Amino acid sequence: MKKLFQLMTSLLLVLTLFITCSKDDNTVVQYSLSVEVNPVEGGSVSPSSGKYDDGETITLLATPSLEYVFKNWSGGASGTSNPTTTIMNSNKAVTAVFEKRQYPLTIEIEGEGTVTEELLSSKPASNFPSGSSVLLTAVPANGWEFVEWSGDHTGVDNPVTISIDKPKNIKVKFQPILYNQILGKWDVNNLSIKPSYNKSSSKKDDIILAKITDGVCIVYSLVFNSDGSFVLSLSSGEINGAFYFDSANSIVLNDTGKVDNIHITNNVLNFHLNLNNLCSSDETAEDDEDYVEGECVSFLDCNDGNVWLLQTAEGQKFMRMTNDLENIWIEHYTFDEGRHCMSQSMTNQTSDYSVILLENNIEQMTYVLANTLEGDVSAIMSITADNNLSVMYDYVNDALDETDYYSLVSADSLNEYLNSYSECYLQGLIAYYPFNSNANDESGNNNNGIVSDAQLTTDRFGNLNSAFKFNGVSSYIEATISNIPLNNSSRTISGWFKTDYPNAKFSNESTQICIINYGSLISKQRLSLCIYLKGYLETTNGPSFTNENDFYVNNYNYLDNNWYFFTLVYDGNIISLYVNGVYAGGKSINLETSNSPLRIGRRISGDNLNEFFKGTIDDIGIWNRALTEQEILAIFNSTF
Repeated sequence: MKKLFQLMTSLLLVLTLFITCSKDDNTVVQYSLSVEVNPVEGGSVSPSSGKYDDGETITLLATPSLEYVFKNWSGGASGTSNPTTTIMNSNKAVTAVFEKRQYPLTIEIEGEGTVTEELLSSKPASNFPSGSSVLLTAVPANGWEFVEWSGDHTGVDNPVTISIDKPKNIKVKFQPILYNQILGKWDVNNLSIKPSYNKSSSKKDDIILAKITDGVCIVYSLVFNSDGSFVLSLSSGEINGAFYFDSANSIVLNDTGKVDNIHITNNVLNFHLNLNNLCSSDETAEDDEDYVEGECVSFLDCNDGNVWLLQTAEGQKFMRMTNDLENIWIEHYTFDEGRHCMSQSMTNQTSDYSVILLENNIEQMTYVLANTLEGDVSAIMSITADNNLSVMYDYVNDALDETDYYSLVSADSLNEYLNSYSECYLQGLIAYYPFNSNANDESGNNNNGIVSDAQLTTDRFGNLNSAFKFNGVSSYIEATISNIPLNNSSRTISGWFKTDYPNAKFSNESTQICIINYGSLISKQRLSLCIYLKGYLETTNGPSFTNENDFYVNNYNYLDNNWYFFTLVYDGNIISLYVNGVYAGGKSINLETSNSPLRIGRRISGDNLNEFFKGTIDDIGIWNRALTEQEILAIFNSTF
């Protein structure tokens, strides 16, 4: 029995050990996962922690906070993949690393200067971390000044702190210290300047604008506006455009030129002006305090198109101004109401004298009539308090100084006179031969000429088929004029001629070549104008030249191949000769001119002499009255 008990006890012990060993072999092993975030505010990770069975694969997802980005894993995981996986084969501590977003900061600079960048809150990098504070300091170059910030930051504070929370583009503007000082209108004082001027025989060359003298600009004013535009007023015209500073004291006038060496002291501007391929000059100008940006910039501009009237004993005197310095900027007209004609018509381009504009300020304009019989005369214009035009004439002889006051009238007032009054010198015109492709009389009297061997050619203006060329052998034009002045009646004959010398041959039997002729070869019964072989211009009133009845002038060599304008005037007592509008000589005589056809370019018939003219003749006019000196000048200065 005892042995049986021991056996059963042993079997029970073995069974217990077996059961115990079976239980230990079926137990699952687990490991711990812990997750950290660096920095703490940088984001989160899912899952954030836990226990996982041995060999289990865990997927980790890092989610960054606003303004952060995931960078990498460390500890129990590695790499930059997100999400990432890890196998739980031990206890693991994983760290998700986040970092601030990086943003670029771009600085654009207008003008001359620099910008310093100081990172106040983070370590500098090529880009700035989100949330960084950057101190921007605008540092202007010498002669420049800071103006403003624009773009992703606006304002005028300097320095300025900006926060980096996105890509930013910031512009900084510098401008020359002179910029604000130079804005406005600057008037150049030209009152001591008078460019040289030589009158030519061709009226188309007489564009009297005092444009440029020896490559020096004649400047009236220079305007700089805040919108970047400029207005340059020159004797040759007005130039408008855009400008910008290319250095602290140098301005580029777009497509025009440059203004440099700029200095401003006590409201006086000193500068050098260089206009492309035109001229250059050193100038001094004063600030025009009357200028308001956007309004008129000069006297002509302020009075553009205005018409003024002065009533005098001579007639109605009109003046019109136009803001066009390159062409006609002032016009003068005088209308003789008694004769119902225009006795004077003058512009700055057709004046008998040089017209030189010296100043063209807002409140005052001054121009000079140069080389008049009284010397240089200054006309100083201004507007009075009662809106009249004051014109003060300043003569070299102070005793002649005078001031006229014109009233403002409508443009229609002038136009009515211009439309109804013709030039006074057209009164009494009985024949006019402009030689426009023929020898017809264009006075309306039908006194047409007959051409013999003369050929059409260019006139003094270069117009084709507008003058006749005479060959000196057989060329002439003849016209029968029914009402040509005869006997002792008053008359005027004018025209243009140009010899062909040394080809202007004189025949053996002749000592002169003739321009115009009519009458008979009897003393005092002929009227002619010829050129003597020595180059003199002479009148002959009989068969040949005599000191008793005739005269000559030798103020020019009339065989020098230049154009000359002649005017023969007879008033019933004295025959006078004008050349290029100026009195050249005269003689007292009682003419008894007989009737005959008018010959142009040849002597009248009656003997064996022909005295053919060799050269060019144009614009022959004949009047049945004696023209005045003013009318002669008017014809000379016109295209008549």
